[in-house]
Amino acid sequence: MLTFRFEVDLKKKVNGFSRTEKAKRNQPVLRDSLVLAHYFVKQIENKKSDRTALAQAFGISSSRITQISHLCKLAPSIQEEILTNNPPIASRYMRQICQEPVWSKQIEMWNSLPQKA
Repeated sequence: MLTFRFEVDLKKKVNGFSRTEKAKRNQPVLRDSLVLAHYFVKQIENKKSDRTALAQAFGISSSRITQISHLCKLAPSIQEEILTNNPPIASRYMRQICQEPVWSKQIEMWNSLPQKA
């Protein structure tokens, strides 16, 4: 079992950078979103916060909190690849994959993404 440790500055915006800063650093934010997803789910499960409070704290909508949280539903192998390789996958593809409850089908969808070809 692999364990990853990341430091996340929770005072920054959800992706950590404004659009111009993100363009300058030229790195995908998928890994950042996955780390935040685990943080959000942990806060909600431990009853330390709810979606509305998290949304207010991060300056985003509660529906965006839900979208980000759904990244935790990804197959473990996909999560591992995101954390280790940080691939430049568009969020619209990730939402489609997260909607699939069967991990083997998620992996098929993941492997067929155009950015990964």
